[in-house]
Amino acid sequence: MFSCAATTYTQYESEYNPVSIKSDPILVTQAKLDHIVAMLELSQRKSEMWASFLNENNLLASNTKAYRNRNKEMQQFFTVNEEKTFAYCEGVGKLMKAMDIIYEKDDWRLFIDSSKNSLKAVLLHKLNEKPPIPIAYSTDTKETYDKMKYILELVQYKQHP
Repeated sequence: MFSCAATTYTQYESEYNPVSIKSDPILVTQAKLDHIVAMLELSQRKSEMWASFLNENNLLASNTKAYRNRNKEMQQFFTVNEEKTFAYCEGVGKLMKAMDIIYEKDDWRLFIDSSKNSLKAVLLHKLNEKPPIPIAYSTDTKETYDKMKYILELVQYKQHP
């Protein structure tokens, strides 16, 4: 019975010879890298570490980058206020369309959260079937009545009951 296993191994060894297989590595393109990052739900920091590892091992195609501004295409929907303390979305409908989300204002609620370090305004889906959509953010704004009123005006609160 042992000799049978040895025969099988010898057959396998003769069929598969790793020395004879020569192939170039498959380089990761920008589209593949973006897909892997999205599929694995990597944070920005981890995606940069992953791309750096691939680059160090010469596995990235030319012109492939792990960039800090990976949300660059979404930046066009956001504006910074005059004091440069607050970023907010002016066109929520356009933002949702770019994210392939059907926007019906009655299905969403505005949620504003503040902490010691930041203030955020997010649209939450009533049935929690869709992801939260950040529409305003600040790291320098304290929660005061005047600031809250200002934020509500900027994000056009009346459109998001």
